[in-house]
Amino acid sequence: MQNASPEITLVNDTTFKIEPSDSILKASLKKGVPFCCECGGRARCSTCRFLVLEGEENLSEINSAERKLRTHIHLPENVRLACQTYVKKGEVEIKRIMNDESDYPLYLRNKLIKNENIGKELRLSLLFLDIRNFTPFVEQHLAFDVIHIIRKLFFSFEKIIEYYDGKIIETVGDGLYAAFGFDKPPKPVPSLL
Repeated sequence: MQNASPEITLVNDTTFKIEPSDSILKASLKKGVPFCCECGGRARCSTCRFLVLEGEENLSEINSAERKLRTHIHLPENVRLACQTYVKKGEVEIKRIMNDESDYPLYLRNKLIKNENIGKELRLSLLFLDIRNFTPFVEQHLAFDVIHIIRKLFFSFEKIIEYYDGKIIETVGDGLYAAFGFDKPPKPVPSLL
């Protein structure tokens, strides 16, 4: 007698047979079940996570990619990534974290609004500048002087940031936020030691 194909039930959606060679994400997408997967199934975003309700013993073990992601976000043992999890045998019942259409716009806006681009994943270096003891400085100087010093400081940093191929993302009060690596890897910074 031939072994029956594994079967998966997605609560509030559907039940279907699943090929052991297909991840839960891949099989669900084939069946038309919308699953958020912003990183393209590479275990980098965690948007495809689901809750295991029954049949945990029938799932594949946590692989190295999922384990690595779990070092950054602490997920309960019964929460897995659909892109990295396979049904080895038997029956499994799961519940998507996003379980109805009211949740989709929170995560799938770029898929629902065709002309919206929410960006792409990049490895960046970040800089955050905040002036120490700025409040006492503001209290002791005229508004024009404070603004002049801030503008002069930000102008100087802007030139340095641009030289190292960075972009200023935002400035608020005495804070400046910049990122490096949008178009090419950042230039090495000379050692100050």
